[in-house]
Amino acid sequence: MVPTVSVGAGDASRSMPRGRTSRGRREVCCERDPNRIDAPQVFAAAAQGDPVAVTVVARAAQALGAGVGNLINLYNPELILLGGSVMEAGEILMEPVVRWARFYAFEAAFDRTRIVRSTLTKESGVQGAAALFLYERSRGRLG
Repeated sequence: MVPTVSVGAGDASRSMPRGRTSRGRREVCCERDPNRIDAPQVFAAAAQGDPVAVTVVARAAQALGAGVGNLINLYNPELILLGGSVMEAGEILMEPVVRWARFYAFEAAFDRTRIVRSTLTKESGVQGAAALFLYERSRGRLG
């Protein structure tokens, strides 16, 4: 069994701080309508060094890393596959997630576990569901 974790963007604006920074200037993420901010915009702003976006990404990475670390502690898997639209951010999220997973997991269990980012696209879930439907229909289980 390979634990898989799908991380979706949801409403990225829920975790975005509002208003001005302590220096009194607006940052890239704060310049947008908070109801229209999505995960790709946050990751792009973090890559540009926006301190608000960097903080949001850091918090998300810590939370996800804690979850991955707990999966490792509970199941002691050989592999954890991280996928979903948020993981398309790449190394800006993946590297700190692995670092936090190492922090939260038992050392021996972590050392035996590979954590990788899925190469599948957003459409993979739909393709898998369609494949399962066709398989079950071919076995006569569906009408």
